Amino acid sequence: MRRITVQLLLLFTLCLALVGCERSSQQTDAVAGDKLYIPEGYTKQLSSLKLTEVAPLPYFSKPFICVAKDAAGQQFAVVFQSVEKVETVKLPITYENILKRIVSEGFEIKVGTPSEQNLHMFEINNKLFWNFADGKGNIFLTLQGEVITSPF
Repeated sequence: MRRITVQLLLLFTLCLALVGCERSSQQTDAVAGDKLYIPEGYTKQLSSLKLTEVAPLPYFSKPFICVAKDAAGQQFAVVFQSVEKVETVKLPITYENILKRIVSEGFEIKVGTPSEQNLHMFEINNKLFWNFADGKGNIFLTLQGEVITSPF
């Protein structure tokens, strides 16, 4: 009886080991939508444009957009369409003032907290729009800070 128990225990352990090894060999690569898209080396490209990052605004798909400023403090939306194609758009209102504008519409944003990560900039129909969504509400703004119902 004792021999059968030991054999069953060994068989059970072997099965667990095989199942565990089999699971680890399955493909677990990320697919679209699994993680934020941030192009490799984008900070070097910012430096080559003589810009300093103010705030990254990653999303799950291209293009990657960040807010950056030049030596004079002028802010730009930097749109990374691809490694070869990077566009800069002068921002009429600073990132910080957009945050204040969204707060003035009744949303809660605290700089340096996850709530700030709910602010994105999207390129829709070849135009840039700010978007903030926190699960309680959703707001779109033009680059000038004007609230719009939908950019679509």
